[in-house]
Amino acid sequence: MDGSDFHLSVQVEPPHARIKPSGEFDAFTARQLAAEVDDALAAGCIHFRLEFSDVTFIDAAGVGQLVRLYNLTNAVDGTLAVDAPSTCVRRLCTLVHVENLLGVEPATWPCTSRPRVPGRGHVSSRPLVPDRSAG
Repeated sequence: MDGSDFHLSVQVEPPHARIKPSGEFDAFTARQLAAEVDDALAAGCIHFRLEFSDVTFIDAAGVGQLVRLYNLTNAVDGTLAVDAPSTCVRRLCTLVHVENLLGVEPATWPCTSRPRVPGRGHVSSRPLVPDRSAG
């Protein structure tokens, strides 16, 4: 990934900053957002609004940058709002349990409404390693 599928729109009006990424938000492109956030903080911004409706992919590095921004704004009594997160953003934030921290509405999973198949999707009471002590 070279970042060519990623774009940032940034509006800085201290103490507010609005950032709208679009495209793939991954380990490479998360650095671009981090640089913009650092510049906005240096300019006096403490209230951030992120519009994530056009993010088509996010990985752990992307979520890590969101958590980093939350920590930075929290440290200066600022705010962070994640607006209109795309489905992939909602899903990953829900999977890693940061949806409440970031104010992202949790994702719903279509698979949760399927009936459970016997022998699948349950916790076994059998040990993972056979007990060889009774021998």
